[in-house]
Amino acid sequence: MKIQQLLSHHNLSENPFSQEDAKEDRIFRQGCVDHTFHPAWDKIVGDPESPSSAVVFGEKGSGKTALRIQMVEHFKKFNAAHPDKRVMILEYDDFNPFLDQFAQKEPNLARWELPDHMDAILSLGTRKLVTMILHEPNEITRQQIAELDRLQKLDLLMLAAIYDRSHDTTLADRWFKFRRALRFGWPLGGLFFKKEFLFGLLATAAFGAVAWHFDWVHGLFGKWWWLGLLFLVAVWLPMLKQWVWAHFLAWNIESSVRTLHHSIPDIRRLLLWFRRRDIDGQPITQLQSSDARYVLLNKLQAALRTLGFRSTVVIVDRVDEPYRVGGNAATMHQLMRSIFDLKFLQHADLGIKLLLPGDLWPLIHSERQDFRDRARLDKQHYIPSLEWTGQSLEDLVNDRLRACSPNGQPGPTLRTLIADEISDAELTQYLEQMKIPRHVFKFFYQLLSTHCNNYTESKPEWKITRETFMMTWAAFRQSLQRYERGLLA
Repeated sequence: MKIQQLLSHHNLSENPFSQEDAKEDRIFRQGCVDHTFHPAWDKIVGDPESPSSAVVFGEKGSGKTALRIQMVEHFKKFNAAHPDKRVMILEYDDFNPFLDQFAQKEPNLARWELPDHMDAILSLGTRKLVTMILHEPNEITRQQIAELDRLQKLDLLMLAAIYDRSHDTTLADRWFKFRRALRFGWPLGGLFFKKEFLFGLLATAAFGAVAWHFDWVHGLFGKWWWLGLLFLVAVWLPMLKQWVWAHFLAWNIESSVRTLHHSIPDIRRLLLWFRRRDIDGQPITQLQSSDARYVLLNKLQAALRTLGFRSTVVIVDRVDEPYRVGGNAATMHQLMRSIFDLKFLQHADLGIKLLLPGDLWPLIHSERQDFRDRARLDKQHYIPSLEWTGQSLEDLVNDRLRACSPNGQPGPTLRTLIADEISDAELTQYLEQMKIPRHVFKFFYQLLSTHCNNYTESKPEWKITRETFMMTWAAFRQSLQRYERGLLA
């Protein structure tokens, strides 16, 4: 008996249990993303108008990535319905680029600190905003850009110089396009428009004209040439000081922002486009302290509010996947422990959604009192384990069955597939023991295959018998026990 024969009989267009990873699960994205939620969904997602942080621990397969996808879709729908108070959605789920750059400057991951997380988030936010302004006019209109005041435009240009990155073009080209899109002109200029440069150029031209007129090269300069040299050094010294200042500031940015690569010549070139008084006292001159990141974050949020984004949500996921982490709990702990900071997690109009592997929970739970005082998990929406009840897993299975019914036709339920020899209470009990969606999908995929292998096409059986169920469950329970022992090892 072919499995497609069984599926067609129950009005299913495909196997509901063939996918285990939410990233690649088309059934979940098309049929379940907007109505199949974990019981703690409301606590995790919170209120888009007043976002809050959430700390969620869950083992592999418990639905963390599905939660991330659902939150993104939820906030997108909110944005469509409320264009004047949208949420800026940042998915902080690819750590590899940030870890690669960090490793080039600091080989010890234990030295990863909160400013490094904030730099990564500022980069994600700045990059997305610049892309919206340059390439997505429907997201941010010209009228909204015009509402930015000069100081906000200046702040955005400074943020873009430090944090914007694109694989499509160079930093300088993208920055100049961004400046034109913001319609930010004079007195922002460049090296050749600075008064120090113009003064040096005019003084040099005047000196050359006088020297030529009086034939100083063969006369007076033959003996007093060094006076001319001193004069040229004096007139160009202010410009040289500007260049040296920009160079050392670019070097300081490169050394302080450890999660991003900066070309010092490129950064220096962009810095020279600002007036010195526009930069003096700005947080980019004080990047050694974490307080500077809070100021930069406030500047980004202020510009976002003018552009129609009332709040920002950062969704952290896939912490165990970077190749430098390799799923190691101790390495994850080094990477993530600094983000547990009450000041950061409760920053105004910012919601940090931490979807963390269950392996990390024992290490966080065993931290000393000073860490607990700093993190104050009791003030976060804290979920120590992303658990599912048997009833919620049954609802999840039924939703997937309905999603696989073609053309909106009524599909089967789990009860339709299982013979009456197994009672509802027993079915719920077995689901409860499976604990997480991934185990449920694996079990039912195996169960459907085993059932079809027990019958022929000429003599099919449309319901799964108790004998087949129990035999499959016995084999699956052994693999489940081995899996759980591996988690505890």
